[in-house]
Amino acid sequence: MEWPADVLIDDFSSAPMPNLEWFEESPGQTFERAILAGAMERGRAPGTLTTYDWRPGPLDPEDVQARVAEAVTGVISLDNLLIIAQHFELLARHTSVVELEPVVLEWGEELSPLGAERLTKAVRWIEREVSSDRVPGNGRSREMSSK
Repeated sequence: MEWPADVLIDDFSSAPMPNLEWFEESPGQTFERAILAGAMERGRAPGTLTTYDWRPGPLDPEDVQARVAEAVTGVISLDNLLIIAQHFELLARHTSVVELEPVVLEWGEELSPLGAERLTKAVRWIEREVSSDRVPGNGRSREMSSK
């Protein structure tokens, strides 16, 4: 897969704290746009792919502190990364999120067949977003069912 020169692909699948350090020490602060993707269990049908624009809002300091506490203990969570990064004003002004409802909840490097299919669709969505002139931020959510 070939991406435009101004697109940076990185793996943030570790705990949020090292990722936040990366944003602080890198060109992450100068990005106009970010697309973060991950598996998130939210009770949707397994394999559901959801995309939405991150809409920063007021944060509860106790919630931020609880998420930081989880993050420093190694809990890997896209929600934690988004909320902590928002708190420290490290997110790009236009941040979009791609979530996949897990098909199987277990450790491993292999995706289920449905997970692999959904990953392909997620990458296609990201490619369209990267090549479009659309300005993210309308707050709309788009969900693709698992079927």
